[in-house]
Amino acid sequence: TLIPVEVKIYSALRYIAGGQGLDLHKNMGYSIKSFRRIINQTIDAINNCEELSIELPTGNASKEIHDSFKDSSGDYDIASDLIAKPSPFRGCVGAMDGLLALIDKPSPWDENTEDFFSGHYAHLGLNVQAMCDHVCRCTFFKVAAPGKFPDSTAFCGCHELLEWLDGLQTGIYS
Repeated sequence: TLIPVEVKIYSALRYIAGGQGLDLHKNMGYSIKSFRRIINQTIDAINNCEELSIELPTGNASKEIHDSFKDSSGDYDIASDLIAKPSPFRGCVGAMDGLLALIDKPSPWDENTEDFFSGHYAHLGLNVQAMCDHVCRCTFFKVAAPGKFPDSTAFCGCHELLEWLDGLQTGIYS
């Protein structure tokens, strides 16, 4: 029997949110083998969808983001180019933060499983670094390090982002 797309998406979202495969396949009425196939196919479809891709801004987009950050601070009027007081977003082209994505256990082929334990959160996890633009759209996302590592260390592992930052034009973001 064909499993409707809505059921596949529901199952994948529930699984990604922490739902257990054994519960989901029983509740939805398909086999555990079908469950695994559904999850893999749905996640592959999401990852391969260009409309959902996360990309660093190129061309004038980074200048537009910079101007919008300045404008959203309320201290800068783009139309008149007047600055009432220094903007907290001066030179800003994105807002960056880290997140500990919780995991049950590292994969069996990871040699240093203790690297995944975050003492701060007292849980196993992965350090995820993400950047957004002025309207909270993700422009960068990376699982950057095991959970033990602080954001500052994980950020240094975001080579694509660091190269992008190095490639920005100077002088137009002040």
